Amino acid sequence: MLYPLLENLDKFVREKGIATKEVYISTKRLPVSLIEAATKEVSKNNASYFIDKTCVLTYDDYGHICLVLTFNNMKTNILITETTDNLSFPNPNFKFTRLRPSNIFRKAQRIEWINKKVYESYHQLYDKYIKKYEDSINEAPTEKEKNKREVRLLKKKKEFRDLLRDQIEFLFENNSITADYEKETVFNSELHRFENAAKQYIEYINNEYIESKKKKTNNVVYFTPEENEPVHRRSGEPQSIYVGEVERKNAVIATEFRDEIVDELRPIYSKVAISSFKTGTVADSKLSNGDDIDDMYTCSLIQVAEDDYKIVMEPFNGVRYTKVAYFTYEGEITDELFDDLIKKYLSLNTKHVLESQSIVRIGHTTDEAYRNSLLYAITKDKEINCRKYFKDKVDSLVPEEIEKTKTL
Repeated sequence: MLYPLLENLDKFVREKGIATKEVYISTKRLPVSLIEAATKEVSKNNASYFIDKTCVLTYDDYGHICLVLTFNNMKTNILITETTDNLSFPNPNFKFTRLRPSNIFRKAQRIEWINKKVYESYHQLYDKYIKKYEDSINEAPTEKEKNKREVRLLKKKKEFRDLLRDQIEFLFENNSITADYEKETVFNSELHRFENAAKQYIEYINNEYIESKKKKTNNVVYFTPEENEPVHRRSGEPQSIYVGEVERKNAVIATEFRDEIVDELRPIYSKVAISSFKTGTVADSKLSNGDDIDDMYTCSLIQVAEDDYKIVMEPFNGVRYTKVAYFTYEGEITDELFDDLIKKYLSLNTKHVLESQSIVRIGHTTDEAYRNSLLYAITKDKEINCRKYFKDKVDSLVPEEIEKTKTL
């Protein structure tokens, strides 16, 4: 069975989130046979290609996970992805050769198996065919002749390996020998090690991004979710919210990209909010082994009119919904009031969010759709291209009146 590398990494990202759109990983972590298989794919025109020092784990604009291997300083690219759909990237000039994991992984396994057989055969037959050339070096009458024989030895070694490879490939192609890749190769275990390295890179970047956001916003707001919140943590899979409502599977959109769109709206305040349900105490400002990522939001206050405001509640996790709350308040929005508003809106469970006339949710489908939906939810600019039902939902929002003396 072929190792489900991209499927496993996609599942991990849906659980842990991903801060940046691109994650760079050292190609030293890749199986050598995969590098050889990929190099052969781009070398069909007989030009020389060398893989770059890093490969890229990324999502396209539609949320398809891809592994990109680049060659000769990013002049040539191989993109490995499971999807057969059209792909879209921010750089319209990005050219690549698309490969399915099943195809390139199988080729890599075949290369690894043949290399192993060549190595075994070479050492078994070395004494019979090559050792005489090695022994002749010590019998050389002059230093010049010794150097000549050393060059001959290297040439004979290469010729012998090439001959063995040709014979094994011929037997393999004619079904004279068969390969049990699961037992006779370590390719899957090497992909597993690469997967673990990629996860470490993602977690490190996520933690650094989170800590920088917490420092930037000076303090963390803790909210207590309402009881009976439907279970929808980290899976991204369709699950029941309540009778008649089904959670939809969202695409992955990097946190950094979504934060950049929110920043364009010039928020008055921005704060990090984390559910106190998992931390167990509102005094604890540290993440609990990353488990709080599911319930971590960046909350941004945006003024849309003299007394009209909207709060964008952007989840760190790239598959959860963005929420926008609309309210009115006469007076200054203090730091304390903003904290109370965050706690108020983020505490609502999905049922109450959907029933609210002052809150709208934005699903993550594509980068462009997300951008347009968020901009319309704030500005209601009719020139923005959005689906009609979403525009109708935003247009029908009724701002909640927040009173100065009201207890939140």
